[in-house]
Amino acid sequence: RGSVLPGTTDTERTLQLVFNVEDGTLVYGPDWPALEQLEGHVVIADHNVDIHVSSGQTLGLGFDATNATIRPNAQGRGSFLAITGRGHGTASQAMAFLAQAPATRGIGALIQNWEGFGNVNLGLGLGIPIDVPGSQPGVDVALQLQGNALTIPEFDLQFDAISGDLHFNTQTGLQGDALQASLFGEPVTVTLSSAADAGR
Repeated sequence: RGSVLPGTTDTERTLQLVFNVEDGTLVYGPDWPALEQLEGHVVIADHNVDIHVSSGQTLGLGFDATNATIRPNAQGRGSFLAITGRGHGTASQAMAFLAQAPATRGIGALIQNWEGFGNVNLGLGLGIPIDVPGSQPGVDVALQLQGNALTIPEFDLQFDAISGDLHFNTQTGLQGDALQASLFGEPVTVTLSSAADAGR
């Protein structure tokens, strides 16, 4: 609504669009793995964008009930993209995501030789600045493990029957509290912790 003539201010016009997406792709930053095969719809209201995804995938990880929003930076130049969702896939696919996402390559380098087996459920939260000076992306990944296996070749360790929650956040690093597993045929309780800057 309003005039589209040159010189018209934002207060004198409004733009609203709603459209469905089928087999779409969201590329949200250089070097970030794209969200692909998206099914859902997009709502645009002036400078605000809302994306509601019913299904999609990235690096083989399947996602459902995923939402993305783009909002202008209230403090100045640029915008902020926020993505929240839940997904599922294999442990190796989840580790590949941590290895390839720019904000998690520190922890990705640490686990690059690790081998994960079995399926995982995950929750994903991304906060990505778009042309916002001085801002850094944020990543929050929560993995739910149930009967998974993990091989760490550099220490010649093989964990089996891993159950529990593993959490990575760019502010706090990698955390896993009281994970239950089997090592050398014996039940063990494992606690994981890393420094925050390992994920940057």
